[in-house]
Amino acid sequence: LRHRRASVLRRREDRRQRRQARARAGGPGAIELLEPDGEGAVAQAVRANGAHLFAAGASSPDLDALLARLRSRGAEVAVEAGQAFVAPVAGLPGLRLVLSRSERRPVVGAVDGPYEVTYLVPDAPSATARCADVFGLDARSFVPIESPHYGYRGTLTMFDPRDRLDR
Repeated sequence: LRHRRASVLRRREDRRQRRQARARAGGPGAIELLEPDGEGAVAQAVRANGAHLFAAGASSPDLDALLARLRSRGAEVAVEAGQAFVAPVAGLPGLRLVLSRSERRPVVGAVDGPYEVTYLVPDAPSATARCADVFGLDARSFVPIESPHYGYRGTLTMFDPRDRLDR
């Protein structure tokens, strides 16, 4: 993220996950850049896939309640430095999450904010039902989506729809 106003929010070492992280402000949120610092999940992922997006990030005003819900659904949760790393998310193979407590930040740069996380799986209806259960989402707010051009059919699992769809 190279933008003259994309300021560094924080730098930290995560000894449990064996990674170094630099978070940069972008829009109302942040993008966290990771690099391996020894053997761990990040090093294994980079070795297997090269440089790539490692995990999706999200925040919650009640992080403790969200983590309790995830644990009750069988997710492995590791908390360090105020963030929770969740992988695998129970019943959602390949989905890795980094969760933080919500905080207000000034908007930085021209980024509005992250729009979505795309989770590609062979059985989208089952994964959608599992997401609803794991995260306590109201499936009535989900929106079907299809792209013949890219060859997929799935569902936008809206976490906070507020009667809107950003597209």
